[in-house]
Order: sequence, then C-alpha cells, then structure tokens
Amino acid sequence: QDWSYDTGVVRQTSRVVALDVRDPAKIASVGDFAIPGEVSDSRVVGDVMYVVSFQNGYCWSCETSPSTVVMSLGIKDPRAIAKVDQVAFSSPSASYSWWKRSVSATNTRFWIGGPEYTWTGTDHAKSTIQALDVSDASGKLSLGATVKLDGMIQSRWQMDESGGVLRVISQPGWSGDSPSVQTFTVKSSTDVTPLGSMKLVLPKPESLMSVRFDGTRAYAIAAERKDPLFTIDLTDPAKPLQKGELEMPGWVYHMEPRGNRLLGLGFDQGNPEGA
Repeated sequence: QDWSYDTGVVRQTSRVVALDVRDPAKIASVGDFAIPGEVSDSRVVGDVMYVVSFQNGYCWSCETSPSTVVMSLGIKDPRAIAKVDQVAFSSPSASYSWWKRSVSATNTRFWIGGPEYTWTGTDHAKSTIQALDVSDASGKLSLGATVKLDGMIQSRWQMDESGGVLRVISQPGWSGDSPSVQTFTVKSSTDVTPLGSMKLVLPKPESLMSVRFDGTRAYAIAAERKDPLFTIDLTDPAKPLQKGELEMPGWVYHMEPRGNRLLGLGFDQGNPEGA
C-alpha cells in the first residue's frame, strides 16, 4: 500500500517481484511489476507469468466494478517485466462485492467460475465456468467456451481438468437440492461438451464445504456439525458413481490427498479439549 498523505488518497496495489537467488547469501531484487488489487493466484508457463487478481473497484488503477482479472506478463528478462495481455471478469454491478472468481489452471487454459446469483427465474441456483485459453507462447489470452453448471462454484477445488475431461462438483443455491457432479469432454478451449452427471445422495439437505479431486476419485464434504465425507468414482467420467461415506466431527474446509491417505483440515467446536 502507498499512503499519500499530502493528497489524502490511499493507493493500494500488489507487486510481482523478481529475485536473483543464484547466491543464497546475497538474494537481490532485480525487477518488479505493480498489479492492481489483491493477487490470488499465479502460474508460470515458459517465459510468461499469469497473475490472477481480485479488484474490488476501489484499489489503485483497478477496474471500476469488482472484477477478477487475469494478466499475462513477459518475464524472459526479469529486469523488464512487461504486461502482455489482460482479461477482466467484471460483476454486472459495482455493488456486487461477492463477485470474486475462483480459478483452476492447467498449462493451456484456465477455468474461471464463481457465484452468479440472479434472484429470479429458473436459473437462480445455477452458474457458469468460463474457459480462458493461455496456450499462446507469447502470453496472448483468448476467451473459450462457457460451460453451464447445475450449481455454484465457491472455490478452485470444485473444478478439475484431467485426461481431456473437466470434472465439476457444484452446489445449487437456495433450492435445497443436492450437490451436482458433472463431467465435460474438452477437445479444446472452445469445444467443451457435456459428458456425464449425477446428484449426490445425502442423508439430509446440506451444502458443500470442501471438494477435492485425486486422479479417478473425487471427495466431497457436506456441512453440518458432523461432516459426512463422500467418495466419488470417476473411472468412467461418463458415469460418475457415489461410493463410500464417512461421518466426522466438526467442519472440514480443505482436503489434501496423500497417496492412500486423505488429510482433512478444519475444526471441531465440540472437542472437550478445545475447538
């Protein structure tokens, strides 16, 4: 943050900083580049860095409406980092402060999705994922297909591309419906078609808390004081199958697959030794 006391204006920005670490005893900054807003993710492919930022409409040099912005930077010469291209996914209204997109990335494309409440009509509980092609070696960005979902995207972990298939687990809004598992055939960033789908069978109406994909498996946790963990078989992506179920205390917000183990991170308010 840069605080300009003489004008009374606050300018907020993030920065990409290039460090020379060839001598660990003398790490030196050799270049930097200002990024408006809050950086949420980044990825380097070849000589290009892709930076994802959220701009709330009030930060220095940011979009006028809340936006998730993907910017490509040329980093071949770290002393002269330069912007190549930019795509902004802006909210339909400056008042929609919840318009923060989640991004799942591969080396050739980004999948960008988030909540899209419309309040009216039959699609009030649905949303979309936008494909963004990042395969150009120079860093040029190109919009791809728009994928229609049965529910909402709240985090990057709900989206995953593997073996030419996009797998998504989404949560319908206030419809009381169960989380939806959907798969799509990905021939290119502009050619994405529905492949398979299923609804999770829950013991009672609940909402997604955590999702994680791991090869041909997916894990989903629904929210209550005792979180049920559901396993999903994606061996045949055209026919997703719900398999095991495990009840656990507390809330689990994030999962990490580790071979034949799954680590869950969360908290338990009912633990007598403390939450």
